[in-house]
Amino acid sequence: MRRLTLLLAAFCFLLAASAALGADSKARMIRVAAFNFYPCIFQQEGKVQGGFVDLIDEVARREGWKVEYLYGDWADGISRIKNGEVDLLTAVAWTPERSKFLDYSKTPLLTVWGELYVRRQSQLSNLKEIQGKSVAVMKADFNGASFRNMIDKFGISCRFVEYGNFEQIFDAVSSGKVDAGVVNNTFGTAKQHQYGLASSGIIFNPFDIYLAAGKGENVQVLAALDRYLAAWRAAEGSPYHLALKRWSYGNAAALHVTPQWLFPALIGCVLIWGAATAFIVLLRRQVNRKTREMARQAEDRLRIEETLFFINECGARQREDELLAGICQYLCACLDTDYAFVGELLAEKGRIRTRSFQGRGGGIEDLEYDLLGAPCQDVVGKALRIHPSGVRELYPLQRMLQDLEAEGYAGLPLRDSQGNAIGILAILSRRPLANLPIIGTVLRIAGARMAQELEAMSHLEDLNLKDFTIENINDAVYWVTPQGSIWYANHAASAMLGYSREEFLCMAVAELNPAYPMEVWNEYWQELKLKGTLQLETAHRAKDGRMVPVEITSNYCSYNGTEFNCATVRDIAERKHMELALEHRLAVLTEPMVNLARITVEDLFDLEELQAIQDSFAESHGVASLITDAQGRPVTRPSNFCELCEVIRGTEAGLANCRHSDAALVGMDRSGPCLQPCLSGGLWDGGAGIHVGGYHVGNWLVGQVLDESCDLERMVQYADEIGADPVRYRDALSRVQRMSREQFEKVCRSLFQIAGQLSRMAIQNVQQAQHIADRVRSEELLLEYRKVIECSQDQICVIDRDYRYRIANRSFLEYRRMSLDEVVGRTVAEVLGEELFAEVKPQVDECLAGNAVSFEIETESAEQGARSLAVAYNPIEDKSGSIRVACVISDQTEKKHLGEQLRQSQKMEAVGHLAGGIAHDFNNILTVIVGYGNLLEMDGSLTPHQKEQVEQIVAASERGAQLTRGLLTFSRRQIMNPCVLDLNALVNQIQKFLLRIIGEDIRLRFNPHPDALNVWADASQLEQILMNLATNARDAMPQGGGLSIETGVQEIDEAYARSQGYGSPGRYACMMVSDTGEGMDQKTRERIFEPFFSTKVVGKGTGLGMSIVYGIVKQHKGFINVYSEPGEGTAFKIYLPLIEREAEQEARPYASDIPEMGSETILLAEDDSGVRRLVESLLEQYGYRVILAADGSECVQKYFDHRDEISLILMDVIMPGKNGREAFEEIRTIDPKARVLYSSGYTADFMKIRGVFEESVDLVMKPVQPVALLKKVREVLDR
Repeated sequence: MRRLTLLLAAFCFLLAASAALGADSKARMIRVAAFNFYPCIFQQEGKVQGGFVDLIDEVARREGWKVEYLYGDWADGISRIKNGEVDLLTAVAWTPERSKFLDYSKTPLLTVWGELYVRRQSQLSNLKEIQGKSVAVMKADFNGASFRNMIDKFGISCRFVEYGNFEQIFDAVSSGKVDAGVVNNTFGTAKQHQYGLASSGIIFNPFDIYLAAGKGENVQVLAALDRYLAAWRAAEGSPYHLALKRWSYGNAAALHVTPQWLFPALIGCVLIWGAATAFIVLLRRQVNRKTREMARQAEDRLRIEETLFFINECGARQREDELLAGICQYLCACLDTDYAFVGELLAEKGRIRTRSFQGRGGGIEDLEYDLLGAPCQDVVGKALRIHPSGVRELYPLQRMLQDLEAEGYAGLPLRDSQGNAIGILAILSRRPLANLPIIGTVLRIAGARMAQELEAMSHLEDLNLKDFTIENINDAVYWVTPQGSIWYANHAASAMLGYSREEFLCMAVAELNPAYPMEVWNEYWQELKLKGTLQLETAHRAKDGRMVPVEITSNYCSYNGTEFNCATVRDIAERKHMELALEHRLAVLTEPMVNLARITVEDLFDLEELQAIQDSFAESHGVASLITDAQGRPVTRPSNFCELCEVIRGTEAGLANCRHSDAALVGMDRSGPCLQPCLSGGLWDGGAGIHVGGYHVGNWLVGQVLDESCDLERMVQYADEIGADPVRYRDALSRVQRMSREQFEKVCRSLFQIAGQLSRMAIQNVQQAQHIADRVRSEELLLEYRKVIECSQDQICVIDRDYRYRIANRSFLEYRRMSLDEVVGRTVAEVLGEELFAEVKPQVDECLAGNAVSFEIETESAEQGARSLAVAYNPIEDKSGSIRVACVISDQTEKKHLGEQLRQSQKMEAVGHLAGGIAHDFNNILTVIVGYGNLLEMDGSLTPHQKEQVEQIVAASERGAQLTRGLLTFSRRQIMNPCVLDLNALVNQIQKFLLRIIGEDIRLRFNPHPDALNVWADASQLEQILMNLATNARDAMPQGGGLSIETGVQEIDEAYARSQGYGSPGRYACMMVSDTGEGMDQKTRERIFEPFFSTKVVGKGTGLGMSIVYGIVKQHKGFINVYSEPGEGTAFKIYLPLIEREAEQEARPYASDIPEMGSETILLAEDDSGVRRLVESLLEQYGYRVILAADGSECVQKYFDHRDEISLILMDVIMPGKNGREAFEEIRTIDPKARVLYSSGYTADFMKIRGVFEESVDLVMKPVQPVALLKKVREVLDR
């Protein structure tokens, strides 16, 4: 039975264990990053413990979590939570940067602050003494960052040394590696004795620390911890308070106060008992004193903790004045003082206004006082000040101290986040103050929070004031988003346009202003962002549909990443109306005097001012008054009109009589005032006219008075005549102003004088307006002249009789590279120099004598080079009749250069005409010579001597053909066959031919550009350029030398292209051909491109080589320049436009293959018999059958006769009768498949002018070598 019981017990135990293991297997694992934050969390003997550990473990026990602590330093913890290695991080201060990757608990763990610790013997006790010292801080620690920020604001410079944790900081301070260290108060209080350190008394930046998890991670864990923490902080005896109490460092028993020499002393006591007894007594006294001191320190630390806890809790529940009052009441209780107050420094310096004044019994009415004569004057903006006693005697004039019977005083300056003084926190006591260090510390802690609140309250008041201002200004204010939506509008906007605030917030800009649809608004927004501020006038649509003219000042604003347009909108409807009226008045007043008849009273006077004059006159003289235009139409409102007139005008008959009476007054005389009884009611009326320049423009009427001569009975009867109410009529009559006839006449004479003065003022206004208009027109005209002078490319200036410059335009200043102040007022000699002044002085003197002078002058300077100037002096008179010289200087340098280019072009044109004229006949002759010469060369029966003679004939004819082509080329009459080619490849291909030209004693070097230089050019013509230049270089180096060809890329600007007279700016391929020959002087360089100009001996050259080069380059739309000095060699730079297309791959062959034989029938049409016979024999020799025709008509007929046999037509372009094109077109009408090959000795432009040539046809130019002709024939036949 006993064994069975044991088995059952074991089985139950196993079940319980397995259940526990199953529960544990389901428990959630929470990984916590731990670091040394003694005594809240730390590691001792490999175990993590502390107040926060107890708190987390208790929550984990209740929630069924498992907790694992990963210990390291602070940087390790941050790294681990970023990498997801841990779930929770303790003791984290909130910063904007950390909030990007952390989620924080809502309830803080604790309120701590930073504190600066030093060695016990250190004298460092305030911020100023940190200057130049070394301070240890923990890497990435909020305390260290706050301390750096604080001393930066005070302009203090010190050296910071970073460590991994607080223990390393204390070790560095203790060992003397640094002068001081920044840690939090909890660690410092607990560990200062262990390292032999003490607080410097400098504390700063109280802040809350929280639990934190990775962003978006462990939200439920944080929520659970928040729930427990919020409940436990509010309940005394909760696990939160028990944990803090357990690990509190405030208990004196927890502090190590036993001196290190105690144990050796006890051993000594054993050896020397008598002496030990006395020593023990002394030791006990010292231990008791140290114990009491430590207990007091612990009590002070506890009080500091309570202060921080209270401020944290109070700050979480209260704000503004309520928070200030709560802290002041706490200070009274905590520091055992009678009063505590916080004061705000007023805008007018030197005065303080209390924001909260508290006593032991409650609040005291706030007051305002001068700093002068008060203890606060030594505190505000300065430092903590404590007067333990006798404060009333120190400041006897401060009434507040006397009234409150203050004995002790302590005050702390309050500063904003920028370090500026904003107020004071002070306590007053009727007893002397005790424990001054704790008073200073508590005030600093409370002062930091109060300074924050005061600054926030000030900012809030500023915001409220700004909001009140925006809401109550007369101008409308809109805030508009970048998308054009309105998201704020003030009260003035609603009042101006009639929309409610809610309606505004649903509107877009385009609804208010149709001129700004979305695309226009987007452009406006981009311009506003670029410029910052824009101002414009436009119109906004009101709710009732009317368009309200507005002036808008837009301001681009960006706040916390939000962009918007803050627009101030002013209603300018009244201003626009006044501007239009003013424009009308100015337009009328500036009319010529002959148009005065159209001027009205409204044009001459401001009607509101005129109304005020009329009202004053009527009131002062006791009469009714009104001003009308010349036709009697009122232009002002009636002044002082009596009720009787209203009664009379209320009837139809009375109104008619009143108008008749007014009409009679309108025609009054100018010689004096007019008086008459009213033709309607019988009251006396008078008036005076207003005239301008003899024209009657208005009337000033007065009256509605009774004198002694008026027949009242007759006037009463008049009521019956017009049908007026007799009772009301009599009542109104009784109240009419009484005035004697003499008095009324004086009033009218006074009126006449005033009206006359108005008339004189009116004509003066007209004259003054016309004078102003004339002056404005003159100024506008003068401004236009000035603009014309300033925009002129010519240099314009004026010189007076003293040879001083009066004015000088922009071109003059730019040419001289001087400012206006350096020219105007200075003499010609000072500006131009004595030498140039002496040269132009005779012409200036002649102009000052009254004669116009024109001449040309050549100048040269380092900046401008040689310039040719045309100068014109013209005499002008000033107002006094004195002669001045108006000087116009035109730079003719470029014009002359272009003229020289024109003459050069004309020379070439003349040579071209000559070449074109003889080309056809000369080419026909050369064709026969070259053709038969080539046929003889191919004859194998010739002797060597005969063959040599034939070669000489062919060579001579080839030179003649080359000369003809050269003449046509430089005169741009030769047909080009351009293609895209690489300049580097072309030079590479022709190098072997150039070597044959220059000989073995001249070195040839080619330096190509690394990239391809693609140009649109005729390869054969570019080869001719290189061969001509190489020939000239060879002749310039009879003793040998070097020839260099270099290619590159050059940017041609507009100025350079303009100086050449043709071409356009852009990227050009540059080919430089230079030699080390004899070189050229300036005269030779200037004529180098002229036709038939040569420096060689007679017979050595034609003088056309460089002219041909010039013509080819110009035909390719390029430029050519020559650089040379005698004995220094010569360099030619040739610029050809670069193109983007790829160069053609096939290279042009330099040697001809033997032509193929043929058997087709060819119709040959050629008007020159010699050429006809040559081509016939050539074609027949190579197997072709030839049919001959002597002109175009015969060609057509022969084709009709043999069209089934003929495979190709070979015809001359220009022939008698029908030319080649006409003949071929006729042939194509009967045989569209007919093929033709043209030949011609005429120039290309001649054929184009005659309309017989198109770019797309097949053409061989005479003279043509037989082999080339046979190959072309074969090419056309084989297509």
